[in-house]
Amino acid sequence: MTSRTDFQVIVDAGAAVQIRRRAEFRASPWRNGGGVTHEAMRRPSTGDAYDWRVSVAEIASSGPFSAFDGYRRHMLLLSGAGLELEFPDGRLARLLRPGDLTSFAGSPPPECRLIAGPCVDLNLICAHGLPVETWLLRGDAQHDVGVAAGDVVLAFCIEGTATLVDHGAETGTVGSTDLAVIDLASPGTVRVCRAARRADASALFLAKLAPSEGG
Repeated sequence: MTSRTDFQVIVDAGAAVQIRRRAEFRASPWRNGGGVTHEAMRRPSTGDAYDWRVSVAEIASSGPFSAFDGYRRHMLLLSGAGLELEFPDGRLARLLRPGDLTSFAGSPPPECRLIAGPCVDLNLICAHGLPVETWLLRGDAQHDVGVAAGDVVLAFCIEGTATLVDHGAETGTVGSTDLAVIDLASPGTVRVCRAARRADASALFLAKLAPSEGG
């Protein structure tokens, strides 16, 4: 572990780990011209339909979101002065500081209003019925995630770095806005803990997907 590491992601189950660097994300403009999406990964990797997709979106202007029929969105603010989502039923969701998180059905889509200029957000979009749990870890937080064979754990660094440790051996490091995808081959635990005490804004987004349980 290097002195710059902020978090450790420790796996005690059989696992395969992939790291997607921010520079490797695939960019595509929105159809309405309101922003750009940078796709990190989707499963399956080809075809229009998918079980889940992780992306980073640059929101350049206010306007309606695209509809994602049959999906649920988990959206986390990464940077910017914040935004407000207004849904067709009148419900409002406000993401005002980095790390603020909301989830909502992909359709009907909300209207997005930027508060003071462009924002960048993280999107985890999952097929309806896929079991999903999400967490945001800051400071000295530690969290244990119980996993089953076939589960997928996603670790996304909002700020700082995280070292991946599999059965005591370091397998890689993810930096800010990098994504680690951990495919579990056997049941066990994924533990996320603070690797060093720091008075900074480092934060880690963690999600567990259970495709074997989903519809």
